[in-house]
Amino acid sequence: MADDIPYLLRGVSADATESSVLISSSAYLNDWRLRDWVAMAMLRRNAPNNPFSADSYSLNVIMESVQDFQAIDAAFEAERAHNPALDRWLGERFLHSLGKEDFAQYEPGTLGGEYYRYLNDNGFGLDIREPWVPTGHFSYLRRRAVQVHDWDHILCGGSFDAYGELIPYYVRLTNMFKFLPPDLAKEACATAIFGSGRIMTRTMLHYPQCWQVAVDAMQRGIAVGQASDCLFMADYEGALALPLEEARAYLGVRDVTFIDTAAASAIFMEEA
Repeated sequence: MADDIPYLLRGVSADATESSVLISSSAYLNDWRLRDWVAMAMLRRNAPNNPFSADSYSLNVIMESVQDFQAIDAAFEAERAHNPALDRWLGERFLHSLGKEDFAQYEPGTLGGEYYRYLNDNGFGLDIREPWVPTGHFSYLRRRAVQVHDWDHILCGGSFDAYGELIPYYVRLTNMFKFLPPDLAKEACATAIFGSGRIMTRTMLHYPQCWQVAVDAMQRGIAVGQASDCLFMADYEGALALPLEEARAYLGVRDVTFIDTAAASAIFMEEA
């Protein structure tokens, strides 16, 4: 009797298939590497033998195979016809060719100066992953996002630690949907939802004392993304010499609140 079936189980049917391997209507579920990444990244604790940053690197490599770059490029090309700003941005495909020492000229307190201090303090170079020459619209969007990622930390209020990463993640996850149609914004944000999700899930499961810090960072990132002008096409280089508040005004970055999340991030990273 239908009345005997629990409400949450009603409508469930067993689908038959000739396939000898897992197959579904989801390209994400069909990729065994992404299934393994999700299980590992969402459920594991942090440990020095598998650094937190390595999650992001492997995720990006996997998503380059999961996402259909050719179809996404075609969708971007169609959007250009009635989006003049996007048409110009994709037509120019601007990427800076600055080196680390090019930022030494900028005064402390400016966007460029704060970036240079961050690089020097940590002994970092500019590239968080190996650079590449874009082969299409989506490849370019991803490449540009890598170039400006650290600047988003500084501008949007995310300290350079695990919970500070939630700020640029959620800025992107909200701001993109303001300026692109949902199907394109989804493609641009697919990697970010996995990357941010691992932090939230891992915190809840293993570091609950940090949960409120994680939620606060997520909310602050959402606030900036919703209140700000289009950031993925912004002229960041034009703001490098400006003090941070002036740089934010120039780029239309709004509703920024900075909270130092280093102490909670040390717990999350099992450094404390």
